[in-house]
Amino acid sequence: LAAAGCCTSPREKEDPENQPVEGKEGETLEGEAQWPQLLDILETEVGNLFVELDVDGNGKLNEDELKAAVDKLHSRGVCLAMTVESLDLNKDGGVDVIEFRRALTAGCKNRLRNVKALLESSHSFKDTISKVFSRVDLDKNGFVEVSELSLLAQEITEQVPHARFTKKDVENEFQTFDQDKDGKLSRKECESLLQHMFVNLAIVGASRSPNAGNSRRSLPASRPSNADDSGRCFTAPAKM
Repeated sequence: LAAAGCCTSPREKEDPENQPVEGKEGETLEGEAQWPQLLDILETEVGNLFVELDVDGNGKLNEDELKAAVDKLHSRGVCLAMTVESLDLNKDGGVDVIEFRRALTAGCKNRLRNVKALLESSHSFKDTISKVFSRVDLDKNGFVEVSELSLLAQEITEQVPHARFTKKDVENEFQTFDQDKDGKLSRKECESLLQHMFVNLAIVGASRSPNAGNSRRSLPASRPSNADDSGRCFTAPAKM
């Protein structure tokens, strides 16, 4: 699916399918929400990787450490050419964690592919996704229906200022990941959808509102090409 356009006609705005998603009346997700951990996981993964690569512990990566970084990232499906000269923006002779993160998430063409590869090779990311599925499967039948997915999308929309999911978004994504077209998502299908959703939220830089959804801010100026002015974060799965 392509990201929603930034220009919406009055008729589209009045269309119920373009309104923020709402779950079935009277139903709510139970238990502790695990998904907020996924919003910070990109920062955590990059930070942990940087510490692992910073052999001398000086807070900067030199040429040798960057070469090791390229090899390490390649093993996780992230292919980048990195040198101190190209990444050292403040010209202090090394690459700090901010410059390292920028290298991983720069460029509209490669951003989604690189972040997707980095997160989906993370055991923490996969474990948390599995916990999210178990919570969303309200009736514990091993499948997720569109009404259950809508509850999660509504919860995220209410608590994450950068996120907006419409009824149409949820239904379209549900159909896209419902590979056997049986009207429900198996654990494998649903976890693929959740990975896709939270990779996009991580790229946008979404964070949970301290007021749990009482305010909605626009996307940051440096948002990626797969997010638009509406804040809608469902896009077509990246081609690896």
